Amino acid sequence: MIIRPGALGDTLMAAPSIRDLHGLCHVEFVGRNPGLYFLSLMADDVSDMEAGGWHRLFAADLIGGPEGPSCGAVKTRPSHVAAFMRDPGGVLAGNLRLLFPDASVKMFPSLPAGTSVHVALYTARCLKDAGLPVDPERAITRASGEPLLPRKAEGPGGLSYPLLHPGSGSAKKNYPPEIWIKIIRVFNAMGFTGDIAPRILVGPAEEEAASEFRREEDAGFCRIEVSLDKVRLHRLLSEADFFAGHDSGVTHLAAMMGIPTAALFRKSDPCLWRPIGPKVKVLLEGRDQEELPDKVGRLLSCNNGPGRI
Repeated sequence: MIIRPGALGDTLMAAPSIRDLHGLCHVEFVGRNPGLYFLSLMADDVSDMEAGGWHRLFAADLIGGPEGPSCGAVKTRPSHVAAFMRDPGGVLAGNLRLLFPDASVKMFPSLPAGTSVHVALYTARCLKDAGLPVDPERAITRASGEPLLPRKAEGPGGLSYPLLHPGSGSAKKNYPPEIWIKIIRVFNAMGFTGDIAPRILVGPAEEEAASEFRREEDAGFCRIEVSLDKVRLHRLLSEADFFAGHDSGVTHLAAMMGIPTAALFRKSDPCLWRPIGPKVKVLLEGRDQEELPDKVGRLLSCNNGPGRI
């Protein structure tokens, strides 16, 4: 059992290890959506940390007692439990040992401290330390060479288009909307217009910039997709022939699906957070932001073009 409740990108850091463990042991992953939905495509079982009684793990007096430990969310009796959570008082670890008295329970910080080890490799090494038969280096090498997550079947229209995500969970990681508008215009000049115009993912983090992208949509330069649920997001990514985004969960998702991905890094460390996948290019912040749209355009040109689509 792997317990890692976090945002989309953090949750996906367990994907290389889960793939490496396939066929070697039964893996139940406990986490939160939307990442849980995507890991359900590869794990043997999943449980939602927000449902089924998992909240009881955090209470000192609600697990155990005369009738023994209980938690309605438990589906299996694991031999090993690895939890990536802060537990300064030891309550969580104690409750997990009560709940799974026959299991080896190991607690780990969610992120590596004082090192530049990639978070996915750190996760795999922790799982190995917890006794799981994962090979950390093999897991990352494999994840870098082939898609980890499947695409949905092609839709009836059979169209493909560039997909852009101009936001992330942290504003300091984001380029301003005008950079993304220039990227849209570069794609338009390459022939990506009409039905194959760039799609723009606009979620809660991009609400302030939505009006600027709406003007681009009104002019016919792009199409906006607003606040997608996880199933629709999966479909939209499956139809995309190219993806560009910041250091965000959606960028990690696109990379793991094997979509040609341009990851635009500003204030985060690619040594820790570089998206993992077979077709990933990291673009670091340079002195001249004006060069960025053309760089992204060249990456798109290397992967496809309107003629191919």
